[in-house]
Amino acid sequence: MAKYADYCNLFLGPDLEHKLDVLKEHCKAVGRDYDDIGKSQFSQGWPGIFVTNDEDELETHLKWRSKHLDASKEKVLESGRSNAPGSWVGYPEEVLERFEYFIGLGFDFFQVMFRGIGNEYIEASRNFAELVMKKL
Repeated sequence: MAKYADYCNLFLGPDLEHKLDVLKEHCKAVGRDYDDIGKSQFSQGWPGIFVTNDEDELETHLKWRSKHLDASKEKVLESGRSNAPGSWVGYPEEVLERFEYFIGLGFDFFQVMFRGIGNEYIEASRNFAELVMKKL
């Protein structure tokens, strides 16, 4: 990859930073600038990113996730916050922190998913654009 790739796509996991370090070493070995390789990340936190400023809306969404994931609200939040600072689910500051962390690691492209179809999906993507993207 270090010699030929223009982009790499990595998934969030406990070994994410290690994978970036390995890519840096391979780039060094072949004489390629590490920063010339774009880095994308699949950002979703199944069933998608959810951001809101409304406490009641967040509570309703967490209950929905708990039911559909058959997990407690605490487990849902833990999962949304695992392997990186910030969260996929929560208030704008939490979600923004997560994306700032990945940008700091060198990621410059994100594949973002939201829950729902139709108007529900459109509303979730608008919230994300207004509450997170404008601040990045």
